[in-house]
Amino acid sequence: MKKQIIAILVALMLITSFSLAAMLSTSADNTNYLSVTVYGWDTLHEHYDVDAEIYEHFPFIVKVEYWNGEYDEPVENATVRFYGETKYTDKSGKITIDAPEVDSLDESKRFKLTVSKEGFSDCSKYVNVYSARWSQTVEEYVWNETEDGWERAWSSLFQPRIYENMTFMLRVERDGYNFNCRGVPVENASVTFLNETKYTNENGEVTFIAPVIPVRKKEFKVVSIVEDTEKIDYDERYETYTTYICVYKRQTTEPGLVKHFTRTDSEGYTTKFDITGETWKVEWDYSTSSDYPYFAYHLLDEHGDIIHGISSRDADYDSHGVVYLKGTGEDFYFQVWDANLWSWSIDVYQEVYPDEE
Repeated sequence: MKKQIIAILVALMLITSFSLAAMLSTSADNTNYLSVTVYGWDTLHEHYDVDAEIYEHFPFIVKVEYWNGEYDEPVENATVRFYGETKYTDKSGKITIDAPEVDSLDESKRFKLTVSKEGFSDCSKYVNVYSARWSQTVEEYVWNETEDGWERAWSSLFQPRIYENMTFMLRVERDGYNFNCRGVPVENASVTFLNETKYTNENGEVTFIAPVIPVRKKEFKVVSIVEDTEKIDYDERYETYTTYICVYKRQTTEPGLVKHFTRTDSEGYTTKFDITGETWKVEWDYSTSSDYPYFAYHLLDEHGDIIHGISSRDADYDSHGVVYLKGTGEDFYFQVWDANLWSWSIDVYQEVYPDEE
């Protein structure tokens, strides 16, 4: 009798164990686990990427999925909580969140993100948000009547310049200091030029009028101050940016021949000449009876930089060429190379236009 009772108890224990194991197995099999993927904004290629770092104030995407036995299926209406904010995923299982601000003294900070959905196991993930440090730039622009728009002004030759009495525009922008982001306009920055202070519009722009100057060109200081300076980062996090713009004097111009060259010094250089006209022409020719002639020149500016150059091995009796240029300046000169020529010449004209000839 005792053996029968023991056998019955053992059987009951086995049945209970098998039932419990089956219940646990069934429970495990029926549990759906959420997976969460975070995509940062790739500022260089302008798209969201799983490998892109997440910077404060920039948006990032959270995608919620689960494995349905065949593929990762998006989970709609999942609850996502992050930094005190609650959002719900769309049909694609995604939501977009703006990354919170990180203390300016920290390089980055971790924030907890939790995801829940009825019928699924809750999921948590930590998101690493980096401090976005910025630098400030100020660029100058002049109005292009032909294009009916602003174009960048430069101090170099043959580029748009700021002339006296001309209205010009300054654009204040931020560039990423520790990440790739360029040309973000700064609104309400104070910009001071010749003791006059103005504030930039929503496009980071402000206009001034260049003064009349007694010399050919003169530099003037521009100071830009951005009020929201916590993330303006230089070596010492300056909030003030100083630059200099160059204003040029408009010259009165006599059209016609400026210089005629037929020879150079022992090193191949011509004498120097000035151009006061906006448009000018370089006309060259040479004569030869050789089958192997050679003629070449470089046009150089006052700094010795090459502005333009040609080379010719044309064996015609008389060879000729014309080049039209734009810009003003002083102390231009040519460097000339020649071989097997009877003669050569270079003529420089100003205020001569192709459609007028």
